[in-house]
Amino acid sequence: MPTDFLLSQKENQIKALRRLFALAVFCFAILLLLQAVFISRVQYDYQQDMMASVSQSILKELSQKLNTQRLKMALIHSNNKVNFDNAYNDNNNIDEKTYLTLLAEIRKDFPSSRLFTLISPTGKNLLQHITGNFLDDCQEEVMETVNSGRQQRLFLHRSKTSVHYDLIQPRNEKQPSDGYLFVAFNIGFITELLNKYQLPYQQLFLLRDDKQGFIEVSTEPESELTQSRHLSPNALAEFEHAQKIPDTRWNIAIRLDPETKSGLLKTALMQSFTTWSVVTILLYLALNLIKRNLESKYQAEIQLSHSRKQAETIINSVNEAVFSIDCHGKITFANSRAATLINKNKSEIIGSVFSDACQLFNLSNDESLQFPQILDAFKNNRITEYANLTLRLESGSDIQVAVRISSIYDQQNQLDGYTITLEDLSTAIELSKRLVFHESRDSLTGLINRRQLEKILSQLLLSTKSNHTAEQSAIILIDLDKFQLLNSSHGFEAGDEFLKRIAILLRQSVDPHHNLGRLSADEFAIILQKTNTEEIKAVCDTIKKLIRDFKFIWKNETLTASICLGVVIIDENFSDINEILSAADHACRLAKTKGTNITQYYQTDDPEVKKHAEEITQFVDLKKAINTGRFILYRQKITPTNSSKNGPQKYEILIRMVDNTGKTVAPVHFIPAAEKYGSMAKIDQWVIRNTFAHLAELNSDDQAHYNINISSKTLSDKKIISFVNRLFSEYGISPDRINFEVTETSAISYLDNALDFMHAMKSKGCSFSLDDFGTGLASFDYLKKLPIDYLKIDGIFVKDIESNPNDYAFIEAIHKISNQMGIKTVAEFVENETILNQLTNIGIDYAQGYHIHKPELWLPLKSETMDNVSQTS
Repeated sequence: MPTDFLLSQKENQIKALRRLFALAVFCFAILLLLQAVFISRVQYDYQQDMMASVSQSILKELSQKLNTQRLKMALIHSNNKVNFDNAYNDNNNIDEKTYLTLLAEIRKDFPSSRLFTLISPTGKNLLQHITGNFLDDCQEEVMETVNSGRQQRLFLHRSKTSVHYDLIQPRNEKQPSDGYLFVAFNIGFITELLNKYQLPYQQLFLLRDDKQGFIEVSTEPESELTQSRHLSPNALAEFEHAQKIPDTRWNIAIRLDPETKSGLLKTALMQSFTTWSVVTILLYLALNLIKRNLESKYQAEIQLSHSRKQAETIINSVNEAVFSIDCHGKITFANSRAATLINKNKSEIIGSVFSDACQLFNLSNDESLQFPQILDAFKNNRITEYANLTLRLESGSDIQVAVRISSIYDQQNQLDGYTITLEDLSTAIELSKRLVFHESRDSLTGLINRRQLEKILSQLLLSTKSNHTAEQSAIILIDLDKFQLLNSSHGFEAGDEFLKRIAILLRQSVDPHHNLGRLSADEFAIILQKTNTEEIKAVCDTIKKLIRDFKFIWKNETLTASICLGVVIIDENFSDINEILSAADHACRLAKTKGTNITQYYQTDDPEVKKHAEEITQFVDLKKAINTGRFILYRQKITPTNSSKNGPQKYEILIRMVDNTGKTVAPVHFIPAAEKYGSMAKIDQWVIRNTFAHLAELNSDDQAHYNINISSKTLSDKKIISFVNRLFSEYGISPDRINFEVTETSAISYLDNALDFMHAMKSKGCSFSLDDFGTGLASFDYLKKLPIDYLKIDGIFVKDIESNPNDYAFIEAIHKISNQMGIKTVAEFVENETILNQLTNIGIDYAQGYHIHKPELWLPLKSETMDNVSQTS
């Protein structure tokens, strides 16, 4: 579906949900409101029924108690009639003792009684002299009883300090002239009765019948009653259950607490509101959940719609023809590339049978391949790709294609069809051919590259070993002299152009059936097959002549070239091509030692070849030693010629190599190879690091100063400064204990770098010695430029000083000039006492040699390295 339609549908459903939510919330609110009114009414009716029941119960129990009280009083009067008659008839003479005796009889049954008296038929208090005057209310009650002719009455009234009730009943119901018995009681049992029937949310009152709204007794706290103890007419109207107590002027009245009455509806409404709020929140959460689900659903549909469009766009943009086929072989979908490949419109393709639209043939036998055959192969053999097929177009032209097939399943995992992809292989085949060509070619010169040369050489060696023919094969290695210098001085652009021109020259010297290629940056090789000695020599001579005559003009500067040729005759004695190439390299290097434009044939019994091979062997051993750390350090003392001089002992660090057998190898046997093949920098770094590390291990046990030799290769590397600084920081060695020895040749050859290194180290506190002075290029003018502290006179002048006056004079002159420049002198190769004496006479500051101290082992081979040596040997 279109995205806009889906978005509109989503918004409409969300709006409908919101309206439904609002309606549900409104209806639920109305329902809860009605429920609150109904519940409050039910609660009110329940309270009314409870109050009616309580009122009846109080009235019944109060009436019973009062009747019982009257009967008991009558019985007491009867039992004490004589005493009461005497008191009545002779009331003026009754004393307090007699009175209290009668009162005690009454209190036996009525502990709450306060007093009693006898009243005449006219209402006079006959015992006034004992009880005192009646209260106004009491007198009023008495007169009301006498005047009304009632047989018995009960009155409740209050004084200023208390509340009590009075019981008035005739002494003799048949003889009113006998007067009345008057007893006053505390109201304790009435209060208890009211509290007994007191229910929550209800208020109980005893109200005066003759004084409307006057409260006699109440269950409410006195503090909450009005000062006048009167209820307002509105308050009286709230008493729906007020009943008259017979033979009293009281009404028992009960009402619902006004706050509770008004709060019933409020409480119900609050409960309903709480319920409505909770339900509304839940409905809101449910609405949001439904909304999110709807949004997720429509978002998924929108993404699916977008993905379908994107997939269709992608499928139409791929460079492969894509067809969707139903289970009957009819095309249901074809992308744009499919229409382009078979040169038909999409409308023509869709609905047609795949085998009719795409006629496929087997590339090997040109047999037609129908869709059912492809399908059967796919089902039976699980073939998903056919790489060697031809698509035949209606125009008659053929295109080589790769066909891929995969199944399509519906949601019930039932087969719903197939997807077939046709890939046009024409461009890929052409690119593959070009790639194969370029993979075997050097990108700069167009000659075959090293990989292809090695492949040809390998095939040639295999053929030579298997055929044992008399035909010769050879390889000529051509090495350009000083090509790196050309790159450095004129730039890589000039170097590249130079190599292209050389390649053109070499092509002119070689027949097409021979193989000319480029081995490395400045090396070319020619593989001659089915050749002879004369042809080999002719090819070499032609190459040398062309190179001698070659003039290369670059930016108005004419440059020439020179080469060295190494020739190897290929026979079955070589085990692999590496031996052949190594032999050619040996021959070429040997030719280079003899000059330029030299041809050197490789012969296993040639002494020069053997010597060169030995150098290579030494270099291989050296590389292994560097990689495994198979070095040890010796030290040799450098002592003052003047024994009175004080100061730390000085030593020179000397390196030795340990070969595979564990034998110690002197520097003379591996340093030349290291210098020749560029390994001196690694050796120097090993010496410096291990010297520093060993000094750190010795700590305060060794405070001597040490001389460390620095080669020209190390001096030429600007990184040596940071390397040494890092080691000083890592091992905490005091720089004033370190003296670096540089030869005069290396110092002059790399003067700028040497000065940078020397100044950097001097600033830290190191000192410097100029080694082998007198044999190199230095003049005393250079000595002024170099910040050296010691000048070491080469041993070639020292060892013959006792027999050669010239050497004596030379050493004496060096010492004088050095002394004037503030430089200390050191003589090497001091082999006997005579030489030492003569050096002392000249004034040489320090001496070094076997007569002074034979080198001693200082840093032995590490245990793990020794284990490796033992295993190797």
